[in-house]
Amino acid sequence: MKEGKEPKTSTEIEIKTSDPKKSEQIKEENSKEVSEMKIGAKENKKAAKDYVDELKQSSSEKGHEIKEGLKDVKNEAKMKKEKLIEESKAENVHPAEKVLGDIISKFKQGTEQINEMMADYTKESKSKKSLKFPLVDVIDTNEEVILMADIPGVKKEHINLGISRNCVEIEVKYKDVPKIKDSKFLINERSYGIKKRKIPIKTDINVKKARAKWEDFILTINLPKKERDLTKIDIE
Repeated sequence: MKEGKEPKTSTEIEIKTSDPKKSEQIKEENSKEVSEMKIGAKENKKAAKDYVDELKQSSSEKGHEIKEGLKDVKNEAKMKKEKLIEESKAENVHPAEKVLGDIISKFKQGTEQINEMMADYTKESKSKKSLKFPLVDVIDTNEEVILMADIPGVKKEHINLGISRNCVEIEVKYKDVPKIKDSKFLINERSYGIKKRKIPIKTDINVKKARAKWEDFILTINLPKKERDLTKIDIE
């Protein structure tokens, strides 16, 4: 390139070709491409505008929904506030005291329910652990203590009874555990093998006068109370 001569810009560059027809064809193709690019740019611009308009419309709808939702929340809060004021006036307390009282009341109710559930569970657990066989009732009268025991499924000769001054011991021989191959208990409420039960008696018993009766699988034991020995003291 010679000094002092400015280079031609892209719009000034001439297409040189030895074939005039070929040169004209290239110009037409370039003109067509430019036209297609302009059409594409116009379509893209329209698509972008439509997309922006769609976003604006969607945002406007969402904004309207949010405003309506906030309006509903405000109305509900207003209604609750008015109701609280009316209830506070009826109970002759300040609204803040009313709210605090309701919170404490609900907390107490929840605590009571939890305590009841825990108590029921504890009672059930204790009853299962403390349940002993054979089951007995102990009845106290002025003259004697009566003990009644349910002992089903056994014969009289399978029962051993021992009595001391302050205790009754019952030993029962039940049937052995059934032997069934490849089996296990899912529920086991019946008694098997030898079971012993000691029942303490708070009152002193006259062992020599005690008696027992076996009838309809109920063992009834009558325990006369021991008379206290009195020693006479001379008065000076």
